[in-house]
This record gives sequence, structure tokens and C-alpha cells, in this order.
Amino acid sequence: MVTIMGEIRGVVSGEVEEKFRKLAMKKFGYGKGSLSKALEEALRHWIEDHRLVVKGEGAGRVGLVYSEERIE
Repeated sequence: MVTIMGEIRGVVSGEVEEKFRKLAMKKFGYGKGSLSKALEEALRHWIEDHRLVVKGEGAGRVGLVYSEERIE
């Protein structure tokens, strides 16, 4: 099985960065990959919180709706 990795870059406030780093290290340890694991978990939660059922064409399919556009 091949895992394809993606990369996202962004800027957050210093306060959010500091809290995120502390919590990530507390949960996943101080080793390599801790921030990536925590970021992936956070993004998965955000995606789930914003997932809506799309009605109409393809009714019954679950997708993400944002600004009237459907995102798979």
C-alpha cells in the first residue's frame, strides 16, 4: 500500500502556535512527527465538523459544502 503525503503551509497567531505545540507534544511526545500527527488529527476533526449532506443531484452522497460549492 502506497501512502501519498500532502503538505499544507499556513500562518497562525503565536498564541495558537504555542498552545498547539504544547498540546501536540503532550499527546504525541517530543519525537519527530508529533506536530504532523496532531495537525492531521485537527484537520480531520475540522473536516468532519464541516461536512454536510448534499441534496439534489447525487442525493444521499456526503460531501463538503462551502460557499455554495461542493468540495469532495
